[in-house]
Amino acid sequence: MVSRLKSIPLSIFCISFIYYCLLSSKVYTWLFVSGDSGDWLTASSMWIVPQPYGSPLYILSGHFLNLFPGDLVIKMTIILSCLPAAVTVTLVYLITKHLTNNKNIAVISSAILLGAGVFLTQATVLEQYSLAAMFVALAYYFYLKDKKWLTALSLGLGSANHILVIPIALLWFFLERKNWRSWAKTIPLYLAVGMLPYILILWLMTLDTPPFLAGNGLSLQAINSYLGSTSVFGSLSIYDFPRRALDFVMLILMSFGLGIVPLWLAFKKPWAMHTKLLIIAIAFPIWYYLTCLDPTTWTFMTYSCPFIAVAIGIGLTKVKVRYVVKGVVVSALVLIIVNSAALNADMLAKAEPQATECYNELMSLPDGSAVVTHRGGFESMAMMYVISKGKDIVPVYFHSDDYEVDVLYGYYLDYAGDNYGLNGINTQTMVKDALDKGIDVYILIPLMDKWKPAFATEYAGLEHYRLVTGVDLGYEVAQKD
Repeated sequence: MVSRLKSIPLSIFCISFIYYCLLSSKVYTWLFVSGDSGDWLTASSMWIVPQPYGSPLYILSGHFLNLFPGDLVIKMTIILSCLPAAVTVTLVYLITKHLTNNKNIAVISSAILLGAGVFLTQATVLEQYSLAAMFVALAYYFYLKDKKWLTALSLGLGSANHILVIPIALLWFFLERKNWRSWAKTIPLYLAVGMLPYILILWLMTLDTPPFLAGNGLSLQAINSYLGSTSVFGSLSIYDFPRRALDFVMLILMSFGLGIVPLWLAFKKPWAMHTKLLIIAIAFPIWYYLTCLDPTTWTFMTYSCPFIAVAIGIGLTKVKVRYVVKGVVVSALVLIIVNSAALNADMLAKAEPQATECYNELMSLPDGSAVVTHRGGFESMAMMYVISKGKDIVPVYFHSDDYEVDVLYGYYLDYAGDNYGLNGINTQTMVKDALDKGIDVYILIPLMDKWKPAFATEYAGLEHYRLVTGVDLGYEVAQKD
């Protein structure tokens, strides 16, 4: 009997892992807001600052995988996305079984998470959310088992993977303040595992590395500008909120279907402590997505998905109408089938190969070419990845007011002069200097309307310069005639 019970979570893990591996993208892709994948691949191949937040444990894991033979895209996707996602599905079974003492309901909860749309997207592309979400779920499981040290360790590992785990961990610790004596002993472990890895980012800031996205130009000003332009807490306007709320409803339905019907039954008062922790793990990422400026933060709901699946399982035990349970089961099976087809990352990456086309086009450029691009964006991160693969191209960053010019762009101008021999005070003068020196300049980003006339005027008197259209992706290209 015991061996049979142990075989259930093992079977769930194996099925989940195979399922996610089959659906996962096997090539470099921008699917499901995974445009940061170029950034992660670069930071896993070179010692540079990946983003203002850093995610040190994730890039260290990438560096470790890069020591072994094989395509880094596949290794990071399978081991750092598919594998932790399968572990999380298994944890949902174990957590639900612990809370309900019903293995059948626990299987239903794990099946709900398996095909949940939001979770599925992040389990099958090269991104950090699946790994970080696994550590949060693991922390909750250890909490239920009253293993405080392992709880703190798991929260620390999650915090070192993604910054959003930090407020979740702090809120959990705050709720346990009445038991602070027993938890105080674990705080140093959490700080050591969760906070000390960020020293890596401070060290990377001291290196003389190419200033791709933030390398060596990272600063408090840059972080403040990044937060101010993309993801300030609670900053979404009232005008935009209805659209964001509608998107949220669609994401929930796509992920949980009829499972939302018994969901609310899990939160009947009075709330036990484990219920309060469950609510925080669900509510905080959702609140962040619904109120911040950045619409792509729906990916943060990956953290909520395992706990929503657990709550649905708890709610099912309180349902008195048997047909509701059957309806939820059918809904979960339907979502697994539908989402498997609609969100098949492997097929979509082949059908919509923008990322691979961009990568291949950049790799085909003549060595020594200069490429104008934004300091952020999918194309820019693709160029970072190409450079990390050893391609000899020169980045020329598009001048923008989105970042602190004195700190970041000023540093880049100095770096470009010292390492590439290009001089100028902005994009146009840098491009002109490159063309004057016989360097072909490709513009990787679509030029804004106000910049097109500026470029045309700049080069109008120079007969051997012209603007032409790129081959595959329609990018504007400035080449020596």
